[in-house]
Amino acid sequence: MKILLVDDSEHSILIVSAFLDMMGHQVLAVTSGAEALRMIPTERPDIVLLDVVMPEMDGFETAARIRALNLGRWLPLVFLTGNTENAAIARGIEVGGDDYLIKPVAFVMLKAKLDAFARMLQMQRQLEQKSAELEQYYHAAEEEQRVGAHLMSQMVRADMRREPLLAYWIQPAHNLSGDLVVAARTPGGVLHVLLADGTGHGLAASLNVLPIVDPFYSMTARGVSLGVIASEVNGKIKRWLPVERCVAATLIAFDPAAGRIEVWSGGIPPPFLLDAGGRMLHEFANPHLPLGVLAQAEFDARTELLYLEQAAQLIVCSDGVIEAEGADGTQFGRERLFAALRQAPAAGRLEQLKGALAGHFAGRSANDDMAVAIIDCAPQPAAPQREELPMVRVTGTCAGGGWRVRARMTARELKYLDAAPFLLELARRFHGIEAHAAQIHLILSELFNNALDHGLLDLDSRIKQAPGGVERFLALRRNRLGDLRAGSVDIELEIIAEGGRPMLAIRVRDSGRGFDYRSYQEAGAGIGASTVPHGRGIALVSNLCARLEYQGSGNEVSALYNLA
Repeated sequence: MKILLVDDSEHSILIVSAFLDMMGHQVLAVTSGAEALRMIPTERPDIVLLDVVMPEMDGFETAARIRALNLGRWLPLVFLTGNTENAAIARGIEVGGDDYLIKPVAFVMLKAKLDAFARMLQMQRQLEQKSAELEQYYHAAEEEQRVGAHLMSQMVRADMRREPLLAYWIQPAHNLSGDLVVAARTPGGVLHVLLADGTGHGLAASLNVLPIVDPFYSMTARGVSLGVIASEVNGKIKRWLPVERCVAATLIAFDPAAGRIEVWSGGIPPPFLLDAGGRMLHEFANPHLPLGVLAQAEFDARTELLYLEQAAQLIVCSDGVIEAEGADGTQFGRERLFAALRQAPAAGRLEQLKGALAGHFAGRSANDDMAVAIIDCAPQPAAPQREELPMVRVTGTCAGGGWRVRARMTARELKYLDAAPFLLELARRFHGIEAHAAQIHLILSELFNNALDHGLLDLDSRIKQAPGGVERFLALRRNRLGDLRAGSVDIELEIIAEGGRPMLAIRVRDSGRGFDYRSYQEAGAGIGASTVPHGRGIALVSNLCARLEYQGSGNEVSALYNLA
């Protein structure tokens, strides 16, 4: 140890220093309390041996001033004194001393006490190291929480807070919540709401729900149906999260114009409808497992539909609300939930529920994250001359293939919809598609663009052959697409078996005059033999497919892709 010896006697310093040096300690010797006070902050000794009787500043005053330095650590002070009276010893302890040795110093006793202090100092250093590690961990955790909170706030769009039909409340059990409420409108004005409950609490739980936010927003913006969104989100969670992690969720689509509510719910308390008086109108089923549990081939995307006959509120909450434990250990439960909601008018139900939960907790902290969403639902008359909205209908089951998906895109959707990724999202619902995603994306892109460019927009690819032709073609395409007022493109995707092999059948039909596919092939050759520069896209599609056939005027094409 580094030992500071304070004694005004040169003789005592010489003898004690020699013994300390023999024990292997480093000795710093001074002859006054003032020198000791100046040396301690810079030299940082491990222990101070302090003579009591010294001129100007005695050992008691020196000890008191050392303690006043606020060193932020324990510095043992051992008095060297020839006074054995209890009063003197007691005063030494009162001013901050830790022990004392009687002069003349018995070296056996000095060694024993120093060894004891060495053990205590070693323990102190270990505690200081653990404390520093804990402080570092605390700051790192705080930074993680800050970044996580910022990320969550950025991913949840601010415009959701201005949604007039939605009221929601999220209460984390820790700094970050694994419960999430997000909402957005489709291009047709349908309100999509997602309430999700990730496994666990805090940062880990909040990370569970992050993968679902972006696909929810992007697919809602493209007018994708609720079941397709649920399937896509399930696939992402299954791919990205550890096997023990999943997300209980309810997806809701409310179409005010049609007075229609559509619900997909899995692993979460079922949503329900209350009228203005608090009467239960309908309780939706909760038939599905949480998102991320099942593989895509087993996932069930079926939804429940309900058409409104009167104004009502659709209410959904996470299980943290139902299972909230009060001071006596009892859960809040569904009965208390219904009672709290019935006691308030529709506009005040959320605040009433928050107050009821606060009373139930009686000052205790929540044992789980809590989230509640309340949607004001009332059928509204359709706007005059309303344009046709995107129509996507899914029939069949996921198990063992057998999917058939039909999509219709009208002039309105064709102007903003990035069709190829949209169609690929539909195709990915089929088991075994993912490994062929790149090829299928190319096929869908080419067939769809041919239907749009040649069928609806009446563009001729031969324009591209002239100098500057590509730029002229693209300019014409932009102008004609902007002026498009009518027309549609229908796409059908189906899994079939041919020759004992699974095949993806793709059918595309446009309402235009058709596509002169015959000019893109050599006389007597199939489509795949095309050598015309502007026909190479079709040739490539033909080479990728087991079969490619145009019918009639060319406004309908069938492709068969081998999934084996």
